[in-house]
Amino acid sequence: MCWIQGIISVISAISFSKTRHIWVTPHLSFISIMSTVQPNDLLKAKIVYMIVNKKTEEAIEKLSKFYNIDPPEIVVGTIKGKRRTVYAVYVQKQSKIYTTNSDTFYNPFIILHEFYHHLRTKAGIHRGSEKHADMYAKSFIDSFRKVAELHNNKDHEEKK
Repeated sequence: MCWIQGIISVISAISFSKTRHIWVTPHLSFISIMSTVQPNDLLKAKIVYMIVNKKTEEAIEKLSKFYNIDPPEIVVGTIKGKRRTVYAVYVQKQSKIYTTNSDTFYNPFIILHEFYHHLRTKAGIHRGSEKHADMYAKSFIDSFRKVAELHNNKDHEEKK
């Protein structure tokens, strides 16, 4: 079995039985989002895997379900004034993520960065730090790498 298929079988066992809620407070920050309602490494790895494998909407729905919020709509398109300056943008009034093309639509870092802005908006904080959005997205990529490495090491040990 390929190591990535193994990851998927392990990741598929994740249940969403525990309900998570965002506490709506004007003081909710990146730190409180990261420390109080952060998905575990397996869920993060699954989300990244789904986005890379062209299941972006499904990944966003699962992540939104974890946080107990409505998912943002996600579309390929542009917004006037942002066409040449960004790969994607979250529009708060529409609760929508716009990506410039299909490459960005399936880029987990970009999608999770924009989801962070949606998450902060739903928590009552309308402006998010780009640095914190990057850190949030990177935590998912790091978890994916960690899970993949652990599984790859396990496969290597089994072959000995």
